Amino acid sequence: MLSHCLDFLRLIAKRCDKSALKTLQIDRHNSIDSRITELDLDDEAAAQVDKDVIQLRSYYMGDDKNAAATVRCIRPLLENHIRKMAPDHAPAGNGWLGDFLKKIREADSTSALAMFKSIYDDLDQLNEYTAPYAHDSGMSAPIDDGELAVNARLTLEVIGRL
Repeated sequence: MLSHCLDFLRLIAKRCDKSALKTLQIDRHNSIDSRITELDLDDEAAAQVDKDVIQLRSYYMGDDKNAAATVRCIRPLLENHIRKMAPDHAPAGNGWLGDFLKKIREADSTSALAMFKSIYDDLDQLNEYTAPYAHDSGMSAPIDDGELAVNARLTLEVIGRL
């Protein structure tokens, strides 16, 4: 079965005998060639936010040492969480964490963003910590493992995924 639709392929795969099932993809090998490689349908179809949570948790637990990939997960996870919890009050478009913080700071008690006032300092700390890596001009300091672990844990606590 060939398809570009991962959801369709997952539906087909669920109905197949797992011992006889092998999922493959045509993968670009270089600029003029391709090859057939194995494909993990569940991983490929997972939402980016879920992949980011797994990356953050894996780093925090010591199972993954990719600091650069981990630090780059923090801002999108926080932005997604705020957008999900207060969709009608979040800044228009994708929004940046700094924009969210301004809206939270200005939110009155009737705004859904007011729920974030109690963790504003944590969000601000995470914003300050991740800014050099999110807006990298090539001048950001090397990532400190201990500092990233602390901020990974804080992010997981803030989004309720620890």
